[in-house]
Amino acid sequence: MGGVAAAVRRNAFIPILAIVVGVVGALAYVVTEPRLTTVAAESLVTIAAEPGAAAIDEAARTIAAAQLAAGVAATTTTARVLQPVIDTLGIDGSTADLAGRVEVTSSPGSAVIRVAVTDEDSRAAESIADAVSAALAETVEARHPLARVEIIEPAGAREPRVTPQIGQALVTGFLAGTGLGTVVLWARIAFSSRIQLPSDAVAASGARLLGFVRAGRHRADDTRATVRMLDVVAARQPANQDVVLATLVDDVAPALAVAKLARLSGAEPKIVEGLPQTSTATIEQFADKDIAVVAVAGRTRKAAVSETTDLATAAGGRVIGTIVFTAARGRAEVSP
Repeated sequence: MGGVAAAVRRNAFIPILAIVVGVVGALAYVVTEPRLTTVAAESLVTIAAEPGAAAIDEAARTIAAAQLAAGVAATTTTARVLQPVIDTLGIDGSTADLAGRVEVTSSPGSAVIRVAVTDEDSRAAESIADAVSAALAETVEARHPLARVEIIEPAGAREPRVTPQIGQALVTGFLAGTGLGTVVLWARIAFSSRIQLPSDAVAASGARLLGFVRAGRHRADDTRATVRMLDVVAARQPANQDVVLATLVDDVAPALAVAKLARLSGAEPKIVEGLPQTSTATIEQFADKDIAVVAVAGRTRKAAVSETTDLATAAGGRVIGTIVFTAARGRAEVSP
């Protein structure tokens, strides 16, 4: 788990950047998108008893009214209903344009029809919603003599819904950035060409993990961690057995630190800085030696570990395992 936590901290800039992009994108959306207001008016459909006919009980008339409301809601946005609204209010555009801004719904089993209108102008939205409700009532009553449609809640009676809402947009941007950043983070850790986790070094070398060194931010922590790492190596080796530390780094500083701190522990290992080349001198350093491959998480290439292992084996050396270094906040430690 320590290796995973260190890899996540090392690549923490990815989710942070994704979150920033998501929030900035949400702000840009709020600024550039027009503010739309949605208002709604509600009407109640009732069915009267037919004069001179057998009385219909109230429950049956309620069911009939709900069925009529459902049918009306499904067919309301037609030219027969919307054209009078356009003519009355002097709206520019066709009935198809107006239908795209009007939504008529009815809940199952309910005789209430809800007319919702979305517009950039809240007053215009209220006028359209009330006018559509009135035109709807006239159309229904003309087709069904026993039906009555009464506006029970005019537009504007409730607080309108305004979009986009900055709070909702920011939350959406944050969550989208977090999700995307998490996916990219794990993809980077899983498919990176460089060592990210101790298991990457094990897979690349085919040898066991000797130690995972979480070197702290301070030199004293780095010293203690490295000495403990060398103790781990020494404990697993026969007495007086030469150990070669093949340090695979992009610059000499970590390799020199390993060399200096190794001498403090009394191990006096030999150091091969950088990726060894197939020269006679290098092969001689590996011949009949035990080699510990030292990789730096986030910097050493997986291919470099594999190539070093193959070279050491071809030279007659024995790769006893890998050691992975990573910089981390807090106390330095070695996980053998």
